[in-house]
Amino acid sequence: MSPAAIKAMGRPPVLALTATAAPPVRKQIAHRLEMDDPAVVVGGFDRPNLNLAVFAFADDDTKNRRLLSHVRSSRGPGIVYVATHRHAEELASDLNTAGVSAHPYHAGLSAKQRREVQDTFLAGDCRVVVATIAFGMGIDKPDIRWVSHAEAPASIDAYYQEIGRAGRDGEPADCVLLWRKADSALLAHFINEVQDPEERERGWQRYHVSKRFAQAGEGAAFCRHRQICRHFGETPKWETCGACDVCIGQPDWLKAEVKLSAPVRTRKTSAPIVVPAGMPAPDEGLLASLRAWRSAVAKQKRVPAFIVMNDNTLTALASLRPRSEGELRGVPGIGEKKAQVYGEEILALVRG
Repeated sequence: MSPAAIKAMGRPPVLALTATAAPPVRKQIAHRLEMDDPAVVVGGFDRPNLNLAVFAFADDDTKNRRLLSHVRSSRGPGIVYVATHRHAEELASDLNTAGVSAHPYHAGLSAKQRREVQDTFLAGDCRVVVATIAFGMGIDKPDIRWVSHAEAPASIDAYYQEIGRAGRDGEPADCVLLWRKADSALLAHFINEVQDPEERERGWQRYHVSKRFAQAGEGAAFCRHRQICRHFGETPKWETCGACDVCIGQPDWLKAEVKLSAPVRTRKTSAPIVVPAGMPAPDEGLLASLRAWRSAVAKQKRVPAFIVMNDNTLTALASLRPRSEGELRGVPGIGEKKAQVYGEEILALVRG
């Protein structure tokens, strides 16, 4: 709302609300709305159930391997934030190849496709969403157990909003930032491209705060939770949080050696299907029928095939050959929504 609109309405009481705003932003809001000595109410910014960790890498290949390893071993649903549409598509594809149900989400998808990914994630039929900043607004899924960032954040404000989607049920959740120092140079380049001097200066201020946050722990002793709280104008009474890598050290998975059987990028060729331990070999004829069915459904819905169902779920169906709705719901990758939407068709294929 503009000051002109407020004047036209006879200057009624104005309430300005925002999820996260550091003190300079709060002042800017009041200034732009021409508020005269407004009452400011600020909630707390400490999220003690979020375990924060940051790790820097020298090259993309090592970073991507570590990220893939982390997501594969993580528990529960989660979100990976990336910078570009292409990275979202590629990482989601890599995760599906590695046996993790994942969908990309970015502004390049149609509104219908984005809605389908969001609904699938909320319903529990997809474990991971690989997203640009386009994903998350309005998401209220209390059991998100982790949020990872594959690039340095443009600002602490954006970073805090994105990690804030984890652990809303109050249970512990892991928030990991994996970045290359070269990411800082890219951010600096984008800032220099900004034409407006005031906005460019604000961009540099955000850049330096984000860089200090990412580099904390490299010989420095600045608790990450404390940095976030102080950024938003809150001074914690405690000095160490007991829930970040600066205070308690790096998590074990960051220290462990990454052992992956294949390079992260394996495009253009079909990866072999891995049958989980203890599961019988799949019926090849049924697997071929399921793939043909998935392809037809994907074409009809105009979505990528793995959004309908990923390869590992098809393999599990061809291995376990469910004969009833109850057995179908016991197949890995088949949630309540997929059972309702595709159950009859799948069971018909299994029964022949």
